[in-house]
This record gives sequence, structure tokens and C-alpha cells, in this order.
Amino acid sequence: CNICTTVCPNRANIAYPMDPIEITVQQISGNGEKIRIEEVETVRIIQKFQIINIGDFCNECGNCSTFCPTSGAPYRVKPKFYLNQKQFENEPNGYMLIDGVLKARVDQKQETLTRHKDYLIYETRDIRARLNLKTFIAEEATVISDTENAIDLRHAAKMAILFTALKDFYLFKFNLEAQNGHQEST
Repeated sequence: CNICTTVCPNRANIAYPMDPIEITVQQISGNGEKIRIEEVETVRIIQKFQIINIGDFCNECGNCSTFCPTSGAPYRVKPKFYLNQKQFENEPNGYMLIDGVLKARVDQKQETLTRHKDYLIYETRDIRARLNLKTFIAEEATVISDTENAIDLRHAAKMAILFTALKDFYLFKFNLEAQNGHQEST
């Protein structure tokens, strides 16, 4: 409904357009040469506009929660993106999109999603998976850790959706230019 974007005094909640999508979420089990990629569920996103929160701007005032007609808390539940590397690194959970790489911190653990010519690479401390650029299906995977547990690729799918929807978003293009300008002047 985008109400949270209009009531934020800091303009921290931002809407972006997204085409409806249906994706298959997978999990990886096994290790070495005995890796199995299994389908877990199908996720559908049907709302035309989605919301992200810019952590650098948000002071967690709760205004968006007060006015949310679904009793949500956008500043807490929507993906929180950072434009400043130091702020991103100081947060246990969040995202940063820069130089064609979507970085995520999940419970203080780093994950990345990188676009290559016609595929995406999702990496965590446990796995490296090549995802189809259009379907986000894992086409191959390598388990890096010694984990015996199945590795859920739900977050890989979420990152692929965010990356695809936001890779050309004006705010992150500005961020790339600002970061490059800052690096050149130092």
C-alpha cells in the first residue's frame, strides 16, 4: 500500500516496482560428490510494489508501524539496505548492493550473490551455488563446510529476487558512484 513510504520522516522506507513472480525454493543435502538438490516449496510474490528500508536513514522511530494498516513494522520486517559500508558491517542483519554484488549479513554471517554473464553465484560459509539467472533454480552446488544438515536456499532465492529487482535502482547506482568517487579521492 506504500503508506510507510509517505509517513517516514526520514524517507527510509522506499517502494520499488516488481513484476509478479513465482519461484521454487530448494535445499541442498549431502556433500562431496553426493549432493542432492531438492525442491522444498513454491513462493509467489504478487504485489506490484515492494518496500525496502534504508538502514542509514532509519532511526527506528516506529512511525511506519503506527500507520501500517496490516499492523506490520516495516522498519523491522522489510529488507534493510545500507549505503555505507561501515554501517552495514556493524549490523547483524542487512543488505548492501554495490559493484554488481548483493552482500547480506544474516545473524552476523556474510552471504553474497554475484551476477556473472548468464547466471548468479550464491556463496555462504557453507555453500557455493550457481543459480539460473531467470528461474533462480540452483543448477549446481558445492558444499564447502562439513555440515551434515540440509542447506536451505530460501535466502538465496530472496537475494536473487532483491538483486534482480534492485540492480538498476537509482539509489544503488548513486551509491556505486559515491563509493567510486570516494575511493578515487582517497
